[in-house]
Amino acid sequence: MITTSSASTYPTRDSAASCTGPGPATPSPGRSRSLGPTWFSTAEVRRSHDPPVDRVFHGTEEGCPRIRFPSIKDWGSLVVGRLSPYLNVDSSDSGIRRNHELMLEQELNFAAHLSLPAVTFRLKSLDCVNFARMLLSKIQTPNTNYSVWVEVPMREPVVNPLYRKHEEEDDPDEEDEGTESASEDDAFTWQRWSRFRNLIGPHGKLGLALEITSDLPSPEAINRWLGEPIRCVFVSTKVFLTNQKGFPVLSQAHQALIRRLLCLDAQVIIRGFGRHSHLRFYQQYITYLWQTRPPEDALAQFAKGYEDYLQSPLAPLSDNLESATYETFEKDPTKYSLYQEAIRKVLHEKYKGDHKPLLVLVVGAGRGPLVRAALNASKIAKCPIRVFAVEKNPNAVVTLQHLQRHEWKEQVEVIPGDMRYWKPPQPADLVVSELLGSFGDNELSPECLDPLNDCLKGKWHAGDSIIPSSYTSHLAPISSYRVYSEVKVARIDTNERVNHDRSQPPSQFHTPYVVHLRNYVSLAAPLPLFSFEHPNREIDNSRYEKLEFEMKEAGMLHGFAGYFHSVLYKDVHMSIVPETHSPGMFSWFPIFFPIKFHTPYVVHLRNYVSLAAPLPLFSFEHPNREIDNSRYEKLEFEMKEAGMLHGFAGYFHSVLYKDVHMSIVPETHSPGMFSWFPIFFPIKEPVAVGKGDKLEVHFWRVVGARHVWYEWTVTDPVTLQIHNAYGHSYAIPR
Repeated sequence: MITTSSASTYPTRDSAASCTGPGPATPSPGRSRSLGPTWFSTAEVRRSHDPPVDRVFHGTEEGCPRIRFPSIKDWGSLVVGRLSPYLNVDSSDSGIRRNHELMLEQELNFAAHLSLPAVTFRLKSLDCVNFARMLLSKIQTPNTNYSVWVEVPMREPVVNPLYRKHEEEDDPDEEDEGTESASEDDAFTWQRWSRFRNLIGPHGKLGLALEITSDLPSPEAINRWLGEPIRCVFVSTKVFLTNQKGFPVLSQAHQALIRRLLCLDAQVIIRGFGRHSHLRFYQQYITYLWQTRPPEDALAQFAKGYEDYLQSPLAPLSDNLESATYETFEKDPTKYSLYQEAIRKVLHEKYKGDHKPLLVLVVGAGRGPLVRAALNASKIAKCPIRVFAVEKNPNAVVTLQHLQRHEWKEQVEVIPGDMRYWKPPQPADLVVSELLGSFGDNELSPECLDPLNDCLKGKWHAGDSIIPSSYTSHLAPISSYRVYSEVKVARIDTNERVNHDRSQPPSQFHTPYVVHLRNYVSLAAPLPLFSFEHPNREIDNSRYEKLEFEMKEAGMLHGFAGYFHSVLYKDVHMSIVPETHSPGMFSWFPIFFPIKFHTPYVVHLRNYVSLAAPLPLFSFEHPNREIDNSRYEKLEFEMKEAGMLHGFAGYFHSVLYKDVHMSIVPETHSPGMFSWFPIFFPIKEPVAVGKGDKLEVHFWRVVGARHVWYEWTVTDPVTLQIHNAYGHSYAIPR
């Protein structure tokens, strides 16, 4: 039978303590969004063979609302089941274990029969392996629709037997609440939850019901919980204080915590007897906390509905963006204000007052927001300019041409085509681009801007002729059970990869995602990773080759003879390689690389024998446009929190021009800017880390002939597989 108890039954919307604030009527055990704190009833699921229940909530009790038996519709919306607290399916006594397994099976089947949205239970010990196995087998069956909420206190209570007896008489259902004091080991409750969560694995139906204790743990310990899938918050009436008017209130620390949890769409349950005349006063106070939250910033308003939602990174170089995508980015006032200010400063410094217009190249012009920024900056700086708007998307070009005819006139010329292959009729004074991705370079900004070095006027230096002048990606280890669970069930585009070897199938854990992170905790502060500057003179002429010779003669190897072969122009060759030596030419002797000795020598070889035919080694071409944009970095993080590592959050910080900065790094985020969400690099196997542990991470940016991709791995405290090796799951077409 279903029994409602005094501490586990809570007011419905039809009771005297119904919710008066905003909020849906249905609990949201999954991803659904709440518009306010949601109130619902819980009921203990018991069979007829259970002991008599003497904790019935009588409607005539003072301070207790009258509870109506739920209708069929309410079972699936307003009621959450609670498993019997005495069940012990991990008992060492086989008889007890088997009997309680049957009871648990019956209660879970009854919860499914009632179509309950969720079932909750108190996790009491680390010995929960069999319990986790039974729950996992249930929630994985197709006909199970309820979620599982695990009740865990934020701090482990120290139970005094004398106090316990008094508490049972006063508030019998709070059998594990304990005293007002808490143990010093805040990690114990975390270990219980972490062990159970690891046994279940990433699953969308597993949630955490966090019990708010009177004595809150440290801020670091609180942050650790924020990366977990918190679905529900239990607040005991004993946690509340009494204000001067006799109404229940919370301390400042508890208020701040409740507000943070409400922002994670957590449900709220008031537990215990009404100690302040009526239970509805507690409900009204929690609703007040919701309504008096700080106003959301532009980023939070823009990201509504996309919290912890996985998206594929954009690839504007290979794909033509839709008009709706352009329009979304154009709504960001902060980004274009920063660009406009950077352009204004460049024009102010370069303009000589001779009334000759400066030439500005807007590359990747889209639908024209950067063109508008350049024209506005020109008016402010009182500097005439002529703009070439280069765009490869033929659909966006139509919009640019319309704006040119009806608004910009002869001041702007629209160039359809790829910026990498187009050359302006004259050298440019300034190049402007917004090809930055969530990781800075992941939309191939380096590969697009480096070919424009030759389009710049006069002698230039890094940072003075291209906006952005530099950008740096940043990386932070994070813990987010919710995001990791989303990655587990994600489907990826198998075309976005380089290696199509069937022995290495693509994996969703080897693919980065753009995601607005909310339900997560950063285990360490972000560290800078890859940096790029423009204009870029850093052409890489380093080489490495491995040669294999087949010996045509037996003999003693003493060293290697070096030669060269050069193509002067088309079919005009010059060579000192013995087989192709230019007849009569004597300006160069071979170079000799001895073995054992460490110095090469130029020598005219005569008394020698070649043991194998010469093989080509290093090659160079001119003009050389092959600037090396590959990168490799090893980062070491010191964990500021103990937790479970699920992957890495990527950000970027860009210097548009001198002191004009643009950033999505949390510590330096540009206020009001929402064009970029962080990028997330998952790891296939979560890694448990302790506070103060060293985390060693390796990251590569690999530049291939036709693609660019990232590879990443962890080598300390454990060694993981290299993710996305050779771009087998994700690569960006060049």
